[in-house]
Amino acid sequence: GVGAMVDTLDAAGFDYRLAVTTTDVGNPRCPAATYKPEAGSLVISSCIERVGDGEFVFDTQEFSDACFTNCKHAWESTLPTTVEGDPVAAPRPWLEKIDGVANVEFPVADAASCLLPQGVAGCGFEQPLEAMYLALTKAAQQGFLRDEADLLVVLVTDEIDCSFNPEFMDIFTANKVFWNDPSDPTPTSAMCWRAGTACAGGPGTYDECHAVDRGADGTVTDDPTKAVLHPVSRYQSLLPQIQADKKSVGSKRRVFLDAVVGVPAGYAPGGAIPFADAADPDYQADFGIGPGCSVASDPPRSAVPPLRIKELVEGVPSLGNGLYSICDGGLKDLPKALGELIAAE
Repeated sequence: GVGAMVDTLDAAGFDYRLAVTTTDVGNPRCPAATYKPEAGSLVISSCIERVGDGEFVFDTQEFSDACFTNCKHAWESTLPTTVEGDPVAAPRPWLEKIDGVANVEFPVADAASCLLPQGVAGCGFEQPLEAMYLALTKAAQQGFLRDEADLLVVLVTDEIDCSFNPEFMDIFTANKVFWNDPSDPTPTSAMCWRAGTACAGGPGTYDECHAVDRGADGTVTDDPTKAVLHPVSRYQSLLPQIQADKKSVGSKRRVFLDAVVGVPAGYAPGGAIPFADAADPDYQADFGIGPGCSVASDPPRSAVPPLRIKELVEGVPSLGNGLYSICDGGLKDLPKALGELIAAE
């Protein structure tokens, strides 16, 4: 897991920082008093602390094994450190090891294994792209980014991106154009698929699907200000701008984006993703399309094709393959592999 990536960086003698946020940016269907959206804020605490807050319970089912299997330490904060622009030592919302000094009292690899499991109690309308946008903006303000350091961003999700423009939040309440049926009492994540994609061929199996911008009436729009989901273009300039900022001060360090999402196991860059309606009517009603990958495990694992994320990742530099399957049983080896690629940079 992620601890192996940290061990690899330690063995190479690297300075590093590791920050985490969630895909929960808030939604009218997810009351903030219940779901506590991070909205891109960096989170820093041991999952053991969060288990007691109910973060690992969904629909009465308990998932705390995801924490206790790898986490050995309960902790709520980091040791005080300084950052560029703030010489006053204070706890920071990330893990780090700079000049051989860590900001936790035990191995950073152990702390990372406690930090990464974020629970299952967040909002079901995930916004990984907007969470990334907000997190990098806040991280820059907090001194997390360093000019003389590579930046690797890794998105992890099993659903379609639903990063919506708050000006059109009524698509989750009164405007039901993207819902399964206007008579439904509540929407499902299928609306996020319909609000940001278009497919050719079908029904049943589609020739291809691609990301589009749709207005509040459901039609495709060329005006980014009219798109109910933030256009992918909002995010396409973000990482290149960080890269440009590094270059402007003479830094040769690079910026990368990879994603662990609903592509088939063993996916290679430029590979094919299946686009077909789900055989299970409940899955179709929940997500609007069949899985981009699935594993016949107990319980079965599956993930929705990540069209908007795929379009973004394939347009910017990646450290590894760019897109990795969240259904792949060997996924636990990915952090170490990324750590080795970082060390090789």
